[in-house]
Amino acid sequence: MSRNPLKRRALRIIAIQALYQMDICKDLSEFDAVRLALDVLHDEQSFDEEVYSNEALLDEFPEIHYSLDLIQGVQNQLEEIDALISSHLKGWELNRIVRLDLMIMRVAVCEMRSPELEVPQTVALNEAIEIAKLYSDEKSAKFINGVLSNFVEG
Repeated sequence: MSRNPLKRRALRIIAIQALYQMDICKDLSEFDAVRLALDVLHDEQSFDEEVYSNEALLDEFPEIHYSLDLIQGVQNQLEEIDALISSHLKGWELNRIVRLDLMIMRVAVCEMRSPELEVPQTVALNEAIEIAKLYSDEKSAKFINGVLSNFVEG
């Protein structure tokens, strides 16, 4: 059975959801978090490890490497990414930011700082705003826009 490949926005959402889950449950693996995000994306279809090994998951969804690259990029650069976000906050502390909004910004900053991902900063910024509108609210989208715009403008 053939399927349409996941688009970049869906892959970003999977990374954001996986990072959020891993932030809540510290012992959750990247692949298990991605499986949970895929279950949500595909209306609770079972992508658990018994059905889909890591290799089978990558065979079925080769584009999921992009989500994994984002997850690993955020994890590997977490201190630097958080420091960059913090430096562009005005009147806020990092620990006061809604966790989902923080995950959205972390993924966007990771994309902006990773030339190998080949994502223009304006695209990463716009995607973060649109994802915030889908999963958060207009106020969060404006907040994310302000912080990330400050980052882009330097």
